[in-house]
Amino acid sequence: MADNRGRPLQPVRMVVLVVAVCLFVLHGPAAVLGQCLQGDCENGYGSYLFEDGRKYTGSWKQGELHGQGTMEFIDGNSYVGQWENNQPNGRGRLTYTATDSYEGEFRDGLRHGFGIYVTGDQTFRGQWKNDLPHGSGTILFDDGTTFSVLFRNGLRHGQGTYTDKDGKRYSGQWFEGTLLGDWTPIAPLAPVAAGSRFDGYGSIGRDRVILRSGPGTDHSRIRTLPQGYPLKILAQEGKWVSVTDAEGTKGWVHAPLVSPVHTVIVRVARANLRQGPGKEHPITGIGQAGDIFPVNGRQGKWLEIRRQEKLLWISSGLVWPADLEMD
Repeated sequence: MADNRGRPLQPVRMVVLVVAVCLFVLHGPAAVLGQCLQGDCENGYGSYLFEDGRKYTGSWKQGELHGQGTMEFIDGNSYVGQWENNQPNGRGRLTYTATDSYEGEFRDGLRHGFGIYVTGDQTFRGQWKNDLPHGSGTILFDDGTTFSVLFRNGLRHGQGTYTDKDGKRYSGQWFEGTLLGDWTPIAPLAPVAAGSRFDGYGSIGRDRVILRSGPGTDHSRIRTLPQGYPLKILAQEGKWVSVTDAEGTKGWVHAPLVSPVHTVIVRVARANLRQGPGKEHPITGIGQAGDIFPVNGRQGKWLEIRRQEKLLWISSGLVWPADLEMD
């Protein structure tokens, strides 16, 4: 029941780096001390060097950091993303070291909303509130093990599920960061049955379907998925299917809400849509990150997709899942 690091007999560890993100906060007009190096640092796009060595390159509004921009710190840390009122607000990526980073949502300079935090051999995907994990979250370890649990103010608090690298699962109850009692083995997952309407991949069949941490409505929410969102089907337990999504997040979806229709999601900022399966064919459209397309067929490394009743082609290397096979 435990690997060489003592999991899961010992409480599952997670390092959450609490960074003083509020160091971003600038009171009043940003361009008070320092100098504008290039461009318009009042209302437009410009680069600004602050007196303490920080450098900001991006959009400005009435002398404040506002819009898309990059802040570089003298210690090598950086933030790339959206700004409002001189603070990170919206989506962004905060890089602490060569191996530690957070990518997700910010509010008033703090990690707040859904975000992905990577540190060492761990990746945390889940909800944040006021710079701490709060709500549902999943920790993925480099050795293939995972741990899903509810958090409250940065501490594990609620039902948790540990899955080892062999697929064995255990459940445990947490209270304010402490495991209560022992881990309880969970029955093995049943593979997707032969003849199932799922052949390894599917998609969300209606809008705003909840991805949960376990097979049932009593399990915590991970996030909400839009209609058409592609899924890889891993296993089935009763009326629930275990899935993984384009972000690598594992969870559970109520099976009747999953469609066997194959779709893909664009994973790059800009993807050319062509008239035929190859770069020699003319570009007839552009796909953007997050666009979802039903798949009609495949030819080599090219997928035939439907967009507004038109059949177009896209390179499989620009979408997820890239290994989608068609009959």
